[in-house]
Amino acid sequence: MSSDKIPFLPGLTQHQDPLKRSHNLKHTFDFKNGIPIDRVTLNGAALEEIEPMRDTRFDHKEAERAKGLEKSFEPHFVTYNNAVLRFHAQIVEMIDNKPELRKFFIDFHLEDEMTSIYEPKRTNSGMMQGTFLRKGKYLNWTELKVDSEVTLFGRTFYVYGCDEFTRNFYESVGLSQNADVDVDEKPIEEVIERPTVSKSDDKRGLFLKNDRKVLRFWLTWDTTKEPFGRLRHFTLHYFLADKTTEVYENEEDGSLPFLRKNVLLQPEDIRTGETVNVFGRIMQVHYCDAFTHQWYLENMQLEQEMPPVEQEEENTIEQVDEKNRREFTWRFTAVLEQEPDRNFVIHLFTDDKISIFEVAERNSGYVGGKFLERYTGAIEGELKIGEKVVINSFTFILVDADQKTLEVL
Repeated sequence: MSSDKIPFLPGLTQHQDPLKRSHNLKHTFDFKNGIPIDRVTLNGAALEEIEPMRDTRFDHKEAERAKGLEKSFEPHFVTYNNAVLRFHAQIVEMIDNKPELRKFFIDFHLEDEMTSIYEPKRTNSGMMQGTFLRKGKYLNWTELKVDSEVTLFGRTFYVYGCDEFTRNFYESVGLSQNADVDVDEKPIEEVIERPTVSKSDDKRGLFLKNDRKVLRFWLTWDTTKEPFGRLRHFTLHYFLADKTTEVYENEEDGSLPFLRKNVLLQPEDIRTGETVNVFGRIMQVHYCDAFTHQWYLENMQLEQEMPPVEQEEENTIEQVDEKNRREFTWRFTAVLEQEPDRNFVIHLFTDDKISIFEVAERNSGYVGGKFLERYTGAIEGELKIGEKVVINSFTFILVDADQKTLEVL
């Protein structure tokens, strides 16, 4: 059987050269002296007789090589990395029915041929400033010219100048920019007449005019005729910025909020020597501070009473003494007579109430905390260090007391 009749199947083919070791497929295209050529023979012609295929796109490089001027290739984004053409522009917009002059930087990035617009920030301008338009392909660098207008997204920008780098770039490519145009350099605050607050009850006007301005008064509320009543002292604050009132009660250990900020009174309702109604509590107004005194003179032609320094100090001492007498709390440390290992703190209040807490000790077998709820009861025995007292059928031995209690004892 002839070889041409043998099926072309693995194991059945016969090689012309039985000594051939390499069976690689030959590639079609190759490069010779940097020029792409076709290795496939045409009509049986020898490989050497075939004229290599040339790419005309490389002709300019061959010319440079012939002249010895071969240069390394540099991409466009590398050549113009961080190169920006900057133009100065401005627009006039109507804000609150008034013309508003706004200035911008129009930046054309040569690296990626994108455009961005930035508005320099000005203090207290009342407008959102900074990035006005993010980078995007909106314009071509040939469309930007000094002393011309550019329209983007419905806004027309007047270009009145550019920086030195931008001007040199245009000259290097054979183009020229017009000379910078002199624009009005006055501050915007002088060019534009901003609206002024004409109404005294305007919230924004009140805040700008009276921010951090507070009228302060000292008041008392007499509840001595009530059971366990006393003379309570308060401080009233009237905030001119929002016309609200707050009241704090002056305690020995600080001030406690009595009335949160609320629309309650007006300045003409508060006068020293008279009373004010704070949600049903009739309080006596005694004095005001120096700022409040001056504010009433300038705005209402009314003289409010200020506390004399000496009298104020005397009143303060009397108030503290009265609080000490009415709000003093006796504190003793004690142990149980039957179980001397257990420590307690006994509180005796001025309203004849008693509370007892047990001091928590680790691995004692007892849970510390509240031992006796605050209640009204009698004490049998004498309140002295080392003596025994009976409280709610429990016998305690007084071991020690705090400093204030020792001073009274």
